[in-house]
Amino acid sequence: TRDMAAAEAALAEAFAAALAAWPRGAIPDNPEAWLFAAAKRKLIDAARRRRTAADSEAQVQLAIEELEAEMAGKPDEPDLHEQCGRIRLSLRQWNAAEKSFRQVIELDAENPHALVGLATALARQGKNEVAVETLLSALGLQHFLPAGHFQLGAILAVLGLYRNRVG
Repeated sequence: TRDMAAAEAALAEAFAAALAAWPRGAIPDNPEAWLFAAAKRKLIDAARRRRTAADSEAQVQLAIEELEAEMAGKPDEPDLHEQCGRIRLSLRQWNAAEKSFRQVIELDAENPHALVGLATALARQGKNEVAVETLLSALGLQHFLPAGHFQLGAILAVLGLYRNRVG
Protein backbone atom coordinates (compact mmCIF):
# COMPACT_ATOMS: atom_id res chain seq x y z
CA THR A 1 0.00 0.00 0.00
CA ARG A 2 1.00 3.65 -0.20
CA ASP A 3 -0.04 4.43 3.39
CA MET A 4 2.95 6.39 4.66
CA ALA A 5 1.51 6.81 8.14
CA ALA A 6 1.07 3.05 8.51
CA ALA A 7 4.58 2.43 7.16
CA GLU A 8 6.05 4.95 9.60
CA ALA A 9 4.12 3.40 12.49
CA ALA A 10 5.27 -0.10 11.53
CA LEU A 11 8.88 1.07 11.30
CA ALA A 12 8.59 2.79 14.69
CA GLU A 13 7.28 -0.47 16.17
CA ALA A 14 10.20 -2.31 14.58
CA PHE A 15 12.64 0.15 16.14
CA ALA A 16 10.95 -0.34 19.52
CA ALA A 17 11.24 -4.12 19.13
CA ALA A 18 14.91 -3.75 18.23
CA LEU A 19 15.58 -1.57 21.26
CA ALA A 20 13.94 -4.18 23.46
CA ALA A 21 15.58 -7.24 21.89
CA TRP A 22 19.05 -6.24 20.75
CA PRO A 23 20.55 -5.28 24.13
CA ARG A 24 19.75 -8.79 25.42
CA GLY A 25 21.34 -10.62 22.51
CA ALA A 26 23.48 -10.19 19.46
CA ILE A 27 22.70 -7.45 16.99
CA PRO A 28 21.78 -9.01 13.63
CA ASP A 29 24.36 -8.99 10.84
CA ASN A 30 22.19 -6.68 8.79
CA PRO A 31 20.21 -4.46 11.21
CA GLU A 32 18.63 -2.42 8.41
CA ALA A 33 17.24 -5.55 6.73
CA TRP A 34 16.00 -6.80 10.11
CA LEU A 35 14.15 -3.51 10.74
CA PHE A 36 12.54 -3.50 7.30
CA ALA A 37 11.54 -7.18 7.62
CA ALA A 38 10.03 -6.53 11.06
CA ALA A 39 8.16 -3.47 9.75
CA LYS A 40 6.87 -5.47 6.76
CA ARG A 41 5.61 -8.24 9.08
CA LYS A 42 3.84 -5.64 11.23
CA LEU A 43 2.14 -4.16 8.14
CA ILE A 44 1.03 -7.63 7.02
CA ASP A 45 -0.30 -8.41 10.51
CA ALA A 46 -2.23 -5.12 10.59
CA ALA A 47 -3.76 -5.87 7.17
CA ARG A 48 -4.80 -9.32 8.39
CA ARG A 49 -6.40 -7.84 11.51
CA ARG A 50 -8.34 -5.32 9.40
CA ARG A 51 -9.51 -8.08 7.05
CA THR A 52 -10.52 -10.31 9.97
CA ALA A 53 -12.37 -7.43 11.64
CA ALA A 54 -14.24 -6.65 8.42
CA ASP A 55 -15.17 -10.32 7.98
CA SER A 56 -16.32 -10.54 11.61
CA GLU A 57 -18.43 -7.40 11.30
CA ALA A 58 -20.06 -8.78 8.16
CA GLN A 59 -20.88 -12.03 9.99
CA VAL A 60 -22.33 -10.13 12.94
CA GLN A 61 -24.39 -7.99 10.59
CA LEU A 62 -25.74 -11.18 8.98
CA ALA A 63 -26.60 -12.51 12.45
CA ILE A 64 -28.51 -9.29 13.18
CA GLU A 65 -30.45 -9.63 9.95
CA GLU A 66 -31.38 -13.22 10.81
CA LEU A 67 -32.38 -12.17 14.33
CA GLU A 68 -34.50 -9.33 12.96
CA ALA A 69 -36.23 -11.74 10.59
CA GLU A 70 -36.98 -14.01 13.56
CA MET A 71 -38.22 -11.00 15.56
CA ALA A 72 -40.61 -10.11 12.75
CA GLY A 73 -42.28 -13.47 13.31
CA LYS A 74 -42.20 -13.09 17.10
CA PRO A 75 -42.54 -9.35 17.81
CA ASP A 76 -43.60 -9.96 21.44
CA GLU A 77 -40.46 -11.95 22.37
CA PRO A 78 -38.34 -9.70 24.64
CA ASP A 79 -35.33 -12.07 24.63
CA LEU A 80 -34.90 -11.63 20.87
CA HIS A 81 -34.95 -7.83 21.18
CA GLU A 82 -32.47 -8.03 24.05
CA GLN A 83 -30.08 -10.19 22.01
CA CYS A 84 -30.33 -7.72 19.16
CA GLY A 85 -29.61 -4.84 21.54
CA ARG A 86 -26.50 -6.58 22.91
CA ILE A 87 -25.20 -7.24 19.40
CA ARG A 88 -25.81 -3.63 18.43
CA LEU A 89 -23.90 -2.48 21.53
CA SER A 90 -20.95 -4.63 20.48
CA LEU A 91 -21.08 -2.97 17.04
CA ARG A 92 -21.28 0.49 18.64
CA GLN A 93 -24.65 1.10 17.03
CA TRP A 94 -25.88 3.14 19.99
CA ASN A 95 -29.19 4.42 18.55
CA ALA A 96 -30.21 1.00 17.27
CA ALA A 97 -29.24 -0.60 20.60
CA GLU A 98 -31.32 1.98 22.45
CA LYS A 99 -34.30 1.17 20.23
CA SER A 100 -33.91 -2.58 20.84
CA PHE A 101 -33.68 -2.19 24.62
CA ARG A 102 -36.67 0.16 24.66
CA GLN A 103 -38.66 -2.55 22.86
CA VAL A 104 -37.64 -5.06 25.53
CA ILE A 105 -38.75 -2.68 28.29
CA GLU A 106 -42.02 -2.05 26.49
CA LEU A 107 -42.64 -5.82 26.57
CA ASP A 108 -41.15 -6.42 30.04
CA ALA A 109 -40.91 -3.24 32.13
CA GLU A 110 -39.17 -5.05 34.99
CA ASN A 111 -36.22 -6.47 33.04
CA PRO A 112 -33.15 -5.10 34.86
CA HIS A 113 -30.72 -6.41 32.23
CA ALA A 114 -32.55 -4.52 29.49
CA LEU A 115 -32.43 -1.38 31.63
CA VAL A 116 -28.66 -1.77 32.01
CA GLY A 117 -28.32 -2.26 28.25
CA LEU A 118 -30.46 0.82 27.64
CA ALA A 119 -28.37 2.84 30.09
CA THR A 120 -25.20 1.75 28.29
CA ALA A 121 -26.58 2.88 24.94
CA LEU A 122 -27.76 6.17 26.44
CA ALA A 123 -24.39 6.86 28.07
CA ARG A 124 -22.54 6.18 24.83
CA GLN A 125 -24.72 8.84 23.21
CA GLY A 126 -23.84 11.33 25.96
CA LYS A 127 -27.23 11.08 27.68
CA ASN A 128 -25.59 10.45 31.04
CA GLU A 129 -28.25 11.88 33.35
CA VAL A 130 -30.97 9.72 31.79
CA ALA A 131 -28.59 6.74 31.92
CA VAL A 132 -28.07 7.25 35.68
CA GLU A 133 -31.84 7.29 36.30
CA THR A 134 -32.24 4.17 34.16
CA LEU A 135 -29.50 2.39 36.11
CA LEU A 136 -31.04 3.35 39.42
CA SER A 137 -34.31 1.83 38.21
CA ALA A 138 -32.48 -1.37 37.22
CA LEU A 139 -30.74 -1.59 40.59
CA GLY A 140 -34.04 -1.00 42.33
CA LEU A 141 -35.41 -4.09 40.56
CA GLN A 142 -32.36 -6.26 41.20
CA HIS A 143 -29.77 -5.05 43.70
CA PHE A 144 -27.11 -7.64 42.83
CA LEU A 145 -26.37 -6.51 39.29
CA PRO A 146 -22.60 -6.05 38.90
CA ALA A 147 -22.84 -4.62 35.37
CA GLY A 148 -25.33 -2.05 36.61
CA HIS A 149 -23.14 -0.98 39.53
CA PHE A 150 -20.11 -0.75 37.25
CA GLN A 151 -21.95 1.35 34.67
CA LEU A 152 -23.36 3.60 37.38
CA GLY A 153 -19.91 4.22 38.85
CA ALA A 154 -18.42 4.91 35.43
CA ILE A 155 -21.15 7.38 34.45
CA LEU A 156 -21.07 9.15 37.82
CA ALA A 157 -17.30 9.49 37.45
CA VAL A 158 -17.78 11.05 34.01
CA LEU A 159 -20.31 13.43 35.49
CA GLY A 160 -17.97 14.22 38.39
CA LEU A 161 -20.57 13.00 40.87
CA TYR A 162 -18.92 9.79 42.02
CA ARG A 163 -17.59 11.22 45.29
CA ASN A 164 -20.90 12.89 46.08
CA ARG A 165 -22.93 9.67 45.64
CA VAL A 166 -20.42 7.23 47.14
CA GLY A 167 -18.39 9.23 49.66
